[in-house]
Amino acid sequence: MQWSILAGLQNAVFLAEGGSFGIITKYPALDCVILNAGVQNSFNFTPDLLKTASQEFTTNYLSPLHAITHLLPHLKSLSTPSSIVLVTSGLALVPMPRCANYCASKAALRSVAWSLRAQLADDPNSGSIKVIEIVPPAVQTELHTRQADLVKAGQANIGIPLDQFIDETWDNLEKGETDEIIVGPAKGYARGEVERKKAFDGLLAALKGH
Repeated sequence: MQWSILAGLQNAVFLAEGGSFGIITKYPALDCVILNAGVQNSFNFTPDLLKTASQEFTTNYLSPLHAITHLLPHLKSLSTPSSIVLVTSGLALVPMPRCANYCASKAALRSVAWSLRAQLADDPNSGSIKVIEIVPPAVQTELHTRQADLVKAGQANIGIPLDQFIDETWDNLEKGETDEIIVGPAKGYARGEVERKKAFDGLLAALKGH
């Protein structure tokens, strides 16, 4: 399997040239893409922060959405299994008021992961495409250290070490046993997700008349 990590996809639309994702020309054997776009800012519902909120939502949600859309034709054309890996957040499950827009953007991406997985399952030409969602906890990265308010409050180094996150995530990716990888402390936020998934499956069945 050939792995390629696409991080910070603010330019996803620009990369799509002539209706096809430009990176495919360079990597025609690409069969797995990890969409790891993420930026986080505090948001306190004041007009001066709306521009930042729009940029944040574009990076965290719209850019991966565009990337998925342009990558799908290529992945569908492959005769071997392929994967789309989306990195959301434990805050997609339980929101944190300080960074409300970030939480909403990651929740939107999680919703897309569920719907994309269901659509592909119903498409006879897409059965070999697996949609995997990685749900991290807080991790010690520049996601936090770039936020002046967190630095000022002495909270810039919150979260588990990056190496710990990578090791646990990669181990689960290599096992390939699940389409959802919830890492470390984020597991504590997922207790109600079983019932949500039952409701989602019930909705799908009802729509199909089962």
